[in-house]
Amino acid sequence: MTRQGYYAWRARRSAPPGPREASRQTLSVVIAEIFAEHKGRYGAPRIWVELRRRGYLVGMNRVASIMAGLGLAGKSGRRPLPRTTVADPDAAVAPELLGRNFHPGAPNRTWVTDITYLRTLRGWCYLAVIVD
Repeated sequence: MTRQGYYAWRARRSAPPGPREASRQTLSVVIAEIFAEHKGRYGAPRIWVELRRRGYLVGMNRVASIMAGLGLAGKSGRRPLPRTTVADPDAAVAPELLGRNFHPGAPNRTWVTDITYLRTLRGWCYLAVIVD
């Protein structure tokens, strides 16, 4: 490090914050308030809209940067997917019965199955598929 670089760094540390840093500190307080008002559900886009409503002219990326610096992240609005399987960590791995032969000689020799779930207006619908 050069002598000039050290003294420039020391001068920047002891100087009062500039207008951008002062603005960042003010925005940090307001963003934390909005985040708390909405019980941690708002992410950067919604907080940005709320700041615009309150008269702050700021970019969304700056809001996201400040929120990341404060450790704030909005909760996802998605509902958790249903769990169809609870893995047993002590269970043994199923044996490889096909021997990597994916072209059996005759029908009804090898079956492949899978299950999935689909969201409908009445709730979850489970779909099980069996392929011969």
